Amino acid sequence: MKLHHIGFVVSDIDKYISKFPPMRIVKRLEDSYQNAELVLLEDKRGMNIELIKPLNTNSFTMNFLTKCGEGFHHLCFESDSLTDITMHISEKKMKKILGPVYAPLLNGEVIFAIDRTMQITEFLIRAN
Repeated sequence: MKLHHIGFVVSDIDKYISKFPPMRIVKRLEDSYQNAELVLLEDKRGMNIELIKPLNTNSFTMNFLTKCGEGFHHLCFESDSLTDITMHISEKKMKKILGPVYAPLLNGEVIFAIDRTMQITEFLIRAN
């Protein structure tokens, strides 16, 4: 597995983009399942950052924004094997909290898991 992106929850995407060095917007959309506006950014070296703006109280990330404020939310690792992801979650004694569900921003299915320290990790299952 390799790191795909770092996710941040924000209240204003355009304002938050300005905090980063120049990055290219790879994709921007509203995800009706997550009730969020999402942006995937990429730097010159290929590092990705996801910005998540909850749109309403039904958003998965609104509670995070309300309690913690803007900032780091999750790491996302990618693999082409659902079996490898499932084994990793089990070996690390993580608890799966969502998925697999289709993530239109990432063009693949994702699984979210949480560890004992309450850190969220997203796993992207790349289509072969």
